[in-house]
Amino acid sequence: MTYVLGGDYSDLTSLHLGPRPKPAPAPPPLTPEQKTRSAIAGLLKLLYLICAAFTVLLLLLFVLVTSTIFIALASNPHTQAQVVATEIYSKTVDTSTPENGAAHSTVYGFRCTVSYSVASHPYQSKADIGYQTGNERAMAAWRSRIQAGDQIEIAYDPTAPTHIRLAGDFTTAYAPALMLLHWIAWLAAIAALSKVISRNLRPPTPEDISSPVLSS
Repeated sequence: MTYVLGGDYSDLTSLHLGPRPKPAPAPPPLTPEQKTRSAIAGLLKLLYLICAAFTVLLLLLFVLVTSTIFIALASNPHTQAQVVATEIYSKTVDTSTPENGAAHSTVYGFRCTVSYSVASHPYQSKADIGYQTGNERAMAAWRSRIQAGDQIEIAYDPTAPTHIRLAGDFTTAYAPALMLLHWIAWLAAIAALSKVISRNLRPPTPEDISSPVLSS
């Protein structure tokens, strides 16, 4: 049995179901100024990604440090201590890299010697503020806040009473975490600024120049 289809199907390729979109015009070549702006935008985007990554890492470190301090202050007993002496100390940090060779920098810290008693037993120990920085004036500010003769609150390890931590006001007790928060704020601001500027410097895309037009 043979079936024969009627109609003329000799030119199927000429049939179409609707209007065909016109191809989008090719974007004009970038001018030297646009190329420069595009390169700067790329560098700023890279800076944004780096700052964003470090911001996330510092946020995680901030949570860890804050939790550690909170647990130590909450789980250890507190007592009042008298400041015997204060000092700004310094230490050398190796900052050598394969590219720059041997290099060193100096960081500064603050600590105080305090006397106190636990179970009627006198102790004398040193309490560190908890972080170091290359800015010596920042540590001088701590020295002006905590001076010899002051009464301050400390937390001590009951199994080792010479292991102490400053536990006075919030700024003093959480000084390392607040320093991390300071850096997080700076990095977040740089990341946001880099993102905004890179978007403004971005060269126009074909979609910005024209949109596809459908023929009727």
